[in-house]
Formats: sequence, C-alpha cells, structure tokens
Amino acid sequence: METKKKESEVHEDWKKYNGIIPKVELKSGIKPMELLCMHPNLFVLFAEALQFAEKRKLPFVVTSIIRSKEENDKLKSKSNTHVEGRAFDLSVNGWRTIDISDLVAIVGRKHSGLGAISAVDKVSRPVVVHDSGYGMHFHFQCRG
Repeated sequence: METKKKESEVHEDWKKYNGIIPKVELKSGIKPMELLCMHPNLFVLFAEALQFAEKRKLPFVVTSIIRSKEENDKLKSKSNTHVEGRAFDLSVNGWRTIDISDLVAIVGRKHSGLGAISAVDKVSRPVVVHDSGYGMHFHFQCRG
C-alpha cells in the first residue's frame, strides 16, 4: 500500500535540512533548468566549488551557465564552452584573495583531467579567474 506524506510531514522533513543544504544563488536571467543542461563533468567542478564555498561560508552566486551562440558572439567569448554546457561562471564578490587562490589550486590539483584545453597554450584548466569585461569571476570549464 502506497503512503503519501502529509504536507506537514514534508515541511518537517524540509526543516531538518534547511540550513544544511548550501545556498546556490542564480543571477537574474539564469533559469534553474540550465543546471540540468550542464555537461556531467561540469557537475563535478560545480560540486567541488559549492562544497568549498559552504565550508568557508562564502557566497555562491552563479552568473552564467548556458548561452546562445549569438550571446556568446556578442560577448566576444574566446570559446564555446558556455554554448555547449561545459562552463559556468561564479562571482568572486564577497571572496577574499586567499579563498580565490585556494579554490583555484584545489580544483586544479584534484580535477586537472576534467579541465577544458586552452586554445592558446594547450594546457588543461578546470577553472580560471578573469575579467572578461563584466567584472572578476571564476570561469569553470570542462572538456567534452
């Protein structure tokens, strides 16, 4: 016999996890469904960054995931990683310099094999920190 939880029981279950589940903030215009369109390797990088931010009590604000080819061209992007669901950007606002460098080092050490290959120097990089004209941010990227 199938049993359904009452709404109050579901609410109680949520209360158990509320405050434990890390908060992911999506910048205005990003649809939650875009998370499901990310490449599977990108989920590994996303989870690593999220755990790091949660442990250090840092904000986790995703500023870009999926882009259209037109939007990518308009931004003069050097790659198609966002178009292909192989990249996401994370704001560095509220992060200290040490937090930024620690995350880049940890992700680079643990996940270099997942990183997209640079067209410039052919080096695998799962994350870079740069300003593409819209402010400093992490750019997480994976190979396909």
